[in-house]
Amino acid sequence: MTMTMKIKDGKMRLDLNPQVSSIVDLKTGNMISLMHEQKLVMAIPGASIKSLQQAHAQEAARASAPTRYAQTHGSKGNNQWLCV
Repeated sequence: MTMTMKIKDGKMRLDLNPQVSSIVDLKTGNMISLMHEQKLVMAIPGASIKSLQQAHAQEAARASAPTRYAQTHGSKGNNQWLCV
């Protein structure tokens, strides 16, 4: 896969493959994706991208947190372990 990146006047253009190009405003974070074959344009506000990045970072931090275990005692007195 070949990726071409061009930066000019505070904007960045990414050509990911022949079918998709993205234009990002580096000041606001707004992104416009162009799907050439479908003749489709998708605009994503910078605030949405930032909130998606934060949600992804929180999920990654939660996934990397160690699993804690607590010993519990069942009704018949056998030892069981519970993930907390």
